[in-house]
Amino acid sequence: MRVLTIPDNPGAALSSGEVDFAIGFHDNLKSGFLWSSVLPEHYVCVVRAAHPRFRTGMSLEAFVEAQHAIADSTGTAHAIIIEQVLARYRIHRKDAVRVPGFHVLPMVVANSDLLAVVPNQLAKAFARFEAIKILPVPVSIPRYDINIYWHERYHHDLPNQWFRSMFVRLHRPSKSQAARNGRSRSKS
Repeated sequence: MRVLTIPDNPGAALSSGEVDFAIGFHDNLKSGFLWSSVLPEHYVCVVRAAHPRFRTGMSLEAFVEAQHAIADSTGTAHAIIIEQVLARYRIHRKDAVRVPGFHVLPMVVANSDLLAVVPNQLAKAFARFEAIKILPVPVSIPRYDINIYWHERYHHDLPNQWFRSMFVRLHRPSKSQAARNGRSRSKS
């Protein structure tokens, strides 16, 4: 097995068979693709644990005034959702640094006075190793699902079916976890 970084539009790699499936949040995989919901997700803010501006929590004013570290995922569903919501609230982030993806943002903010908006599961994973504080985003950004996607041509392929089912079984929260999170699982 080989894990690859998927381009902004994984459709071509899935269609050609170069990639068996894509995991993430892709709103550009429509016709010819199937998917299964794996994990409900939402965005949070992360700052360094001892950040003086966020000692008592998050406020809209502090969010707007902060310097931001931003995942430069231009054109992806993440970037579109975050930027559209902030634009609706007439919020323009002061970007101090842009990085290629979300995965480095918790390390960047742990060693600076920057703020970043990241997926909650990523923040929770890094909070075990980095001195970061997880705070709510001060505006309402829609929740989304992390999904596993595959091309319809491989829907009945037995090894692909087996891997998809194992991945979903390992990563989808149990009914009790979903209930605690206030979300129910969607089925495909």
